Amino acid sequence: MFTDRLGNLLYISPLHPVNRHDGPLFEPALRNMMAGLEERGIRVRAGTPINLDAGFDSKANRKACQDCQLQPNIKCNPRNSGQRAAAPNEAIYVQRYVNERAFAWEDTYRRLVIRYEVYARNHLAFTYMAASLTLLRLVT
Repeated sequence: MFTDRLGNLLYISPLHPVNRHDGPLFEPALRNMMAGLEERGIRVRAGTPINLDAGFDSKANRKACQDCQLQPNIKCNPRNSGQRAAAPNEAIYVQRYVNERAFAWEDTYRRLVIRYEVYARNHLAFTYMAASLTLLRLVT
């Protein structure tokens, strides 16, 4: 899911089974997101920071961000580097709360917390419905 500073939903990435770790899925999802945004006429400025938690701390993910001209703002995973777990720019990293809040809103819909749907298109339809209901609740 990709949101702007105000929390407006701009893009939802394709869904994957829950038994796969997000780390290896990040690079193809990032490239897919950038292409999807460009198709919609949304241009992401070079050097735009992208916030990721410590689970995405890898050289491959940092390189993928830089290849897309994004500045990775990834919390260091102490198991990878032995460094203190801190994001390069804490002021920007704090803005991750907007995305985490959006995921928490999605988790209020029990049907989406555990994926009951066999077909990805059905699950995506319920995800869109949940996003629509959440936005409707916010504006009323």
